[in-house]
Amino acid sequence: AIGLGNGLAALGGAALIERLAGPSPRITSGRELTVVFAGSLVSAFVSAAIGNVALLASGQVGFDRLGETASLWAAGNLVGSFILTPFVLSWG
Repeated sequence: AIGLGNGLAALGGAALIERLAGPSPRITSGRELTVVFAGSLVSAFVSAAIGNVALLASGQVGFDRLGETASLWAAGNLVGSFILTPFVLSWG
């Protein structure tokens, strides 16, 4: 479930970016930067939500720690997105 959530989050974020900024955003304008930032946010929070629901359902995380683990998960995804996105976009 966690892997599926990560995959769906990546596909959803990429689809959002492609729909709003086109198939090859180069971040040459503030609008494109905003779109890529929004796609990263959506992707990070979808992944964190699905992953934490899976951890809660399996009993690995209690409901009392759900907010903490979700925010750490989303923050880790965002940091990864912000570090890797410029390299990926400049590569293509």
